[in-house]
Amino acid sequence: MNNIILDGSCQIAGYDAEADAINIGGHSFAESKKFWNAQDNPRVAFVVDDLASIEPWRPRGIEVRGRAETFEEGGERFGPGSDAASLQIKPAHIVSWGLNRDPFGPENARSV
Repeated sequence: MNNIILDGSCQIAGYDAEADAINIGGHSFAESKKFWNAQDNPRVAFVVDDLASIEPWRPRGIEVRGRAETFEEGGERFGPGSDAASLQIKPAHIVSWGLNRDPFGPENARSV
């Protein structure tokens, strides 16, 4: 996941297989609302969604809910110019839709 924050810089996310977690960091990350919110309340959700096609309409996506831990250092690993701050999401519940079946059918969900 990448998103652009108000100052025009980019935030970056990556999966850490060893920790079984999603790591998020990027430019000016310690100043972001995302980082501040995770410090105040560690319950978070991470969503990735898109359209597999427009005709026919086929939305798909994944939602990962869990707890975030914030870090004041180590975020530089996301690349040049990345802030020292980062957060790590440990999944507790994963929901997906439209990946391997009818996008308007029942969701596929599991707790981890």
